[in-house]
Amino acid sequence: MLIGAVFGALSKFPYLWAISTANVMLIAIFAFVNMSLFFSCHNGVWKSFFAEKFPAPVRFTGKAVSNQLGNLLAGLRTRGAGW
Repeated sequence: MLIGAVFGALSKFPYLWAISTANVMLIAIFAFVNMSLFFSCHNGVWKSFFAEKFPAPVRFTGKAVSNQLGNLLAGLRTRGAGW
């Protein structure tokens, strides 16, 4: 998860550079690398990583409630709730 986060953050700079050059091939290459390699490293692990943060009797509930609460807060933020 850490590898995906670090290299995903570092791969943003060449991707943005490719966008500034308007080279479609470079944009496609950097987008593919970022989305297929580094995003997948994070996306494949986060479900089990966060589930292990809760004790076994409340694991499913803790993960589900915290995930949905985070989605709710992010949704309010993007809808212009004015925080």
